[in-house]
Amino acid sequence: MSILVDTIYPAIAALSVNVGSATPRVDSLSAIKNAYETADLPARILTPFSERAGGEVTGFYTAKGRLHTVDWLITDLLLYEAVGQERGMGRAAAHLARYVIDYFEAAKTLRGVAWTLTGLRAQHTIIEWPIAAERWYRGVVIELTVQEIW
Repeated sequence: MSILVDTIYPAIAALSVNVGSATPRVDSLSAIKNAYETADLPARILTPFSERAGGEVTGFYTAKGRLHTVDWLITDLLLYEAVGQERGMGRAAAHLARYVIDYFEAAKTLRGVAWTLTGLRAQHTIIEWPIAAERWYRGVVIELTVQEIW
């Protein structure tokens, strides 16, 4: 039985990473909002949906003898500010660059008895949330690969 929802997602959500002087709110799975207003930002959204995965929940199952593993791909979106309400490109770029560095540092603690972080990828970008809503945010897409032993 997978510990993805009960253990891994909460561990990632518990990472404390500031962007500038603000601590982003964290919404995961059933708490994800359909829209984020300026007052809601910055916000982190933990989702099983990935740009690389075509929007599907992604897990890669491997069996080697008695060892069974699943590599989960989890996306952690940071919505920093709405496009058009910039606080200044230089300031935003500096905050987002520092956010990625701090996130990578905090992610070193992500491990459990039956799971571990095996990959981390970050990209500063403009994010449309939700998809096809034509609401755009400056932010960071972080993709985590977590290996769970089954």
